[in-house]
Amino acid sequence: MGQIELEGNKQIVLRLIENIGAGRMEAVAEAVSDDATWILPGDPETFRLAGARTKPEFLALTGMLTSTFASGLHFEIKGITAEGDRVAVEAESHGETALGSYHGRYHFLFKLRDKKVVLAKEYTDSAYMEAFLARLERAAAGR
Repeated sequence: MGQIELEGNKQIVLRLIENIGAGRMEAVAEAVSDDATWILPGDPETFRLAGARTKPEFLALTGMLTSTFASGLHFEIKGITAEGDRVAVEAESHGETALGSYHGRYHFLFKLRDKKVVLAKEYTDSAYMEAFLARLERAAAGR
């Protein structure tokens, strides 16, 4: 794979991350292959989002999560590397909710085929994310 293709893969992934943060779910859906799998590694006993999701499951979850941020979730890319059909991204996110600030930390590994994401592994601070989800749950329940 040549440098032009590697740079193209990086741009596809960067646009995907930007569109996720902005809640542009149609653009997100367009960037992800219909047979894609999105994985959040972890123990489902301690991190409710852990596991593998199909494209429709990923889109539903992502749409729900990004809608909690008043002006979107802003990603700051800390590093990006491409090799072959894979792109690795280190990122941090910042967003404001009715419950306060959110500051996520991630390492994404994407695999692309035909200019679409076919596999994503999203490594995140699962304890921080779980605490955030618990706060959302309590707020929704009025506690």
